[in-house]
This record gives sequence, C-alpha cells and structure tokens, in this order.
Amino acid sequence: MPQTHLSKTYLYFLIFTAVMATMILLGPSTVAVHANKDMWFSPLVAVPFGLLVTFLIYLLYRYYPNLTPGQYMIRICGQVVGRLLIVLYFLFIVHYCALVLQEFSIFSSTIFLIETPNAVVMAVMIITASYAVYKGVEVMGRTCSLVLPIYLIIFALGMAFLIPEFDFGNLLPIFPIGVFPSVRGSVPLNAWFTEIYFAAFLLPHLKNRQGVLRGLIVTNLLLCMLMVFVSLTIVLLFGSLAPDFPFPLMSALRYVSIGNFLEHMESIVVVMWFLGVFIKMSVLLYCANSLLNDLFSFKRHEVMVWPLALFVGVVANWSFPTTQFLSHFYQLKVVFYFYIFVIIIPFVLLLMTIVRRWLSSNDSIRPSSS
Repeated sequence: MPQTHLSKTYLYFLIFTAVMATMILLGPSTVAVHANKDMWFSPLVAVPFGLLVTFLIYLLYRYYPNLTPGQYMIRICGQVVGRLLIVLYFLFIVHYCALVLQEFSIFSSTIFLIETPNAVVMAVMIITASYAVYKGVEVMGRTCSLVLPIYLIIFALGMAFLIPEFDFGNLLPIFPIGVFPSVRGSVPLNAWFTEIYFAAFLLPHLKNRQGVLRGLIVTNLLLCMLMVFVSLTIVLLFGSLAPDFPFPLMSALRYVSIGNFLEHMESIVVVMWFLGVFIKMSVLLYCANSLLNDLFSFKRHEVMVWPLALFVGVVANWSFPTTQFLSHFYQLKVVFYFYIFVIIIPFVLLLMTIVRRWLSSNDSIRPSSS
C-alpha cells in the first residue's frame, strides 16, 4: 500500500495541468487540419472517450483501492502475465514521455531557444521533473497547486487581450459539409482526453476517497470547455487559415497590442509551455517509476528515478529523430496506441475481475455435496 498521501484537490490539479499542458498548444493544429473552422466542435466529440477511461480506472480502483495499476495487474493476471503487462505499460509510458519531451525541445528551439541544442533543452526539463518525482507525489501536488494558478492567470490575460481582434463572421458557415470533418478532427484529441488514465497511479494515495469519481468527471468537462474556448478563439482570429499555423495559440497572442507598450505576448505561451510540460513530465515519470517499483519490488520509490530519467532522454533522441516523423506519429498512430493501453486492456482487466468475483460468489453459495 502506498505510504504517501495526496489530497483530491492535488489529484485534480495534477491531471488537469498534465492534460492541458500540451493539448491547448498542439491540439488545435492537429484538429484544424481536418475540421477547419468547425474545430470547436471536435472536443465535444472527444470528451466521451475521456469519460469512458475515467469510469474504467474508477471501477478498477473500487475493486483494488490500495493497489497501484502494476500491483492489480499481477493480482488479476498472475505473476508472469502481470509482470509482462507491467513491462509493456512501462515501455508505453516511457515512449509517450519521450514524445512529450521531444515536443518540448522542438517548440523551444523553434520559438525562443533557437541556438540552444535540443539535448540541453531536454536535459533541463527532465532533470527538473525528475527531482519533483524524487521528492514524492505530495511535493508534486503542492508544486502543481502553485503552478496552475499562475498558468491560468497568464492564459486568461492573454485571451482577454485578444477579444478586440475577434471576427465572428469567421464562424460562418457552420458545418458546411456536415459534422464528419469535426468528428475526424476529434480523433487526435482522443489521446489527450484519455490521458486521464494516469490518475490511476495517483488514486491509491488519496487521503479522502469520497466523491473522487465526480471530481474526475468535472476535470474532464473542464478540459473540454477549455479546448472549445481555445478552438473558438483561434477560429475567430484566423478563420479558414487556422490549419496553416503549426502553433495557433502562439500565433494568436502575437496579435495582442495594447497601446505602444504591451506587445509580443507570445512570451506568455513560453512561460505556460514550460510550467505545463514540467507538471506533465513529472506525472508521466512518476507513473513509469511506479511501474518499475511494482516490477522489482523496491522498498524506496526514488531508487530508479535518475536512471529512468536518463533512459527517457535516450529514447527521446532515438524515437523521434525529425519533426516530420514526430508530426506523422502524432497524427496517425498515437491515438490507436492510447486505445490499446488506456481503454482495451483496462476493460479486459475489469471484465476479468467482474467475472472472477461472480464465479467466486456462485461457488460460495453452491450447496456442498454429501
């Protein structure tokens, strides 16, 4: 049983920030390619997948309230198959962590650290995030409670300054060829909304477990509302030109000009990006480290944090050698990657648990033969 404790507020903050961090910056460009001006509708199509994952992890948590995902994989599937699943999940999370790290380095070196080597940018981020994991989940939660308000205040100010630039005519016509483009555009968003799965690694640490399902559902809905708002902002500014911008939110904030003294607001996005990715990397590294602890039964959670950080850095350089490769992977493969690990396998684990409980209950009431 986990020895550290986490409040529900910290849990919601960590998950909300981890998902939001990359979704609002990279999500609009992936959606706009398919949905164009109707991109605002795509989050409404994608959020049910996040809710589905929320129910799956919550039901598993109800059956195994004091066990981490790695521990109940072993409990359900046995030592051999359970440990094999742990290895697969570990590789999945490490690979996705490397994807996020490479996204961070590409954005940073493209926008504001042009002459800084990618390796240096990635090293700074992974060392910072690994230190948070080393200090424990409670420290991660407290750090996020400081970071998230700053993130939201900066975001709200940036959006408020854009209101005078809105052109509501850009919204028309709505669904000129039907809703299918918006549905197609929602597919890349499914990966972000299903990131709620990583809450499964934090749930066993909760002090107070009442109302946690309601809180996770609200977190999903708030993420959906935020993404709809960001998408509407981009459409109101750029209209049908939205797909031409690789980082639409960054390009949008370049429009801000208050008098002659407040300009170049894109620096806001840089601060938001760094703070958000720091929290996201911390959560992902914590999940991977939890799986290592379950696999090898370490007595201290911090034993493998720094070797894990080094491994993730190596994978980040090896897995996504070019920007084009990274973009192609994110557009076409990462969603189905997530479907397997955060929907299909948890559903099978839940089904096995329910069937096993049902069979054991039948055996207990079956009359004994004399």
